[in-house]
Amino acid sequence: MGKKLSDFPKKPIRIKKAKAPHSKKPVISKTPNVFWVILKKLFWNKKFFYISLFLILLFIPWVPVLYFGTLIYFPYDETGRERYTRITGPLVQYVGAEWVSSNQIPAACKKALIIAEDSEFYNHSGISIESIKSSLEYNRKQGRIISGASTISQQFIKNAFLSRNKTYVRKIREAIGSLLFNFLFSKDQQLTWYFNVVEFGPRVYGLTSAAKYYFKKNPSSLDVRECANLITLLPRPVHFGNGFKKGHVPLAFQRRFQRIYSGLVPPQIKKKPVREEDVEDLEGEN
Repeated sequence: MGKKLSDFPKKPIRIKKAKAPHSKKPVISKTPNVFWVILKKLFWNKKFFYISLFLILLFIPWVPVLYFGTLIYFPYDETGRERYTRITGPLVQYVGAEWVSSNQIPAACKKALIIAEDSEFYNHSGISIESIKSSLEYNRKQGRIISGASTISQQFIKNAFLSRNKTYVRKIREAIGSLLFNFLFSKDQQLTWYFNVVEFGPRVYGLTSAAKYYFKKNPSSLDVRECANLITLLPRPVHFGNGFKKGHVPLAFQRRFQRIYSGLVPPQIKKKPVREEDVEDLEGEN
């Protein structure tokens, strides 16, 4: 017999629902920063890294070489245009080079230098921020670089490692070198290096040469007035030095000398012969 339709098991009828159109989230394409991509690729490039390192080393004054006890630098002649080679340092003094150690530099000379060139020497880290701000403002008003706001540390870096060209690039290098110089060496060591490198006259560099050239004596024998005279020469060593040697100094020299000498000598003894012990001890003050 044939089966009836009712004999088959009834299966539930599933009605498929129409799928709603799938809504995709908008894809935001992240565009990489071109600058950072280039920078990353460059720094991962060994050639670029070594070239950059080389350029940085060229830009920064090589202050650490002073640890070897020898400095080869290129001071200017009396014309201020030509340069020549000079060697100094605590190590090469044993082979004939000029060098004056800290204990041979009179306290009066050290104090005179600080009075004249950098009254905040013991309080800053190689550069004076306030002086730099004032100098930048002054130069902006003048329209050219006139004032350098150089500390004793900066003057040394310029004399030992850089040139006399008045540019902001040189001032940046000078500031970096001064910070490094101050970090690596004590204040007394900085003064010692300064006195062995600074210009005191036409082809007269270092305190030893200056003491012999102007006073025919060793630096340790310089008295208070002689120290004041030598430090007075510093802003214009060739011009002032020629006049001082002949006994004819300009009014600017005389005024600068009086300011320095007045700072060295207590008022109560100015009319008396001044002795080295009359000068206040630098270490005691600082």
